[in-house]
Amino acid sequence: MIRHRKSSAKHGFSLLELMVTIGIIGMVATLAVPAIREATRNAKVMRTASDMRHFSNAFDTYNLANGAYPADTYPGEMPANMDGIMPYQFTAKTPLGGNWDWDYGQFGTNAALSIYNNRLTVDIVYSWVRLDKTLDDGFLGSGRMRLRPSGLMMVLDEGSS
Repeated sequence: MIRHRKSSAKHGFSLLELMVTIGIIGMVATLAVPAIREATRNAKVMRTASDMRHFSNAFDTYNLANGAYPADTYPGEMPANMDGIMPYQFTAKTPLGGNWDWDYGQFGTNAALSIYNNRLTVDIVYSWVRLDKTLDDGFLGSGRMRLRPSGLMMVLDEGSS
């Protein structure tokens, strides 16, 4: 005759097992969140760098075709006659925040592509330094990438000093 033993084991997890599992999940999340945040920031910087290259090429193409750059515009406004040349939507927000801006004869340059953002934070400036390292010399005070009032600019034509 086969005897069936009654199982005295309880179903489910003990409080200790649950606490250990939650602790491990918490430690993994603590390690993962900064890495995800940094990866997101890097992706935004690289997207902005790509957009800046495309926009600057479009303005240079316009300059070569017309003998001059388009007139200055307000932030977020498409420069005149650039609709067919601009490869991306220039009026959209930048991946790093703020608006794209075309500066002609502004801030001591003849022509510059800018990111206008009047809400500067440490995170935005840090991203701009990363962008400068990607496109230029990593120092926002000199080179092709420079700070401007309420923004960052990529100089396309220095003009006469």
